[in-house]
Amino acid sequence: MKLKYKLEHDLIAQAAKCREFANGAAQVSVTLTDGRRFDNVLLSDKTYIIGIKGYSDLPFSPGDIAAISQTPQDVRPRERSGWIFFDEWNSTNADGE
Repeated sequence: MKLKYKLEHDLIAQAAKCREFANGAAQVSVTLTDGRRFDNVLLSDKTYIIGIKGYSDLPFSPGDIAAISQTPQDVRPRERSGWIFFDEWNSTNADGE
């Protein structure tokens, strides 16, 4: 499956320092270049944004992210559900087969 929202190369390096709370999943907070901050952002393999609690689609462009960080709550989320995933999880490949 091709995921929609890939992090920029320098942000992947920042995300690589983040701790996963589940296999391949890390919860982070992102700060945008305009100063806005989004918490409860779910990353897959520290490379793709796959969900943000409370949002059905990404409310900013991945290119607008200035920094990625983790709070103690991100490292050990009390709730491990509640995300609406931005990508469709199915068994078809990119050609629809």
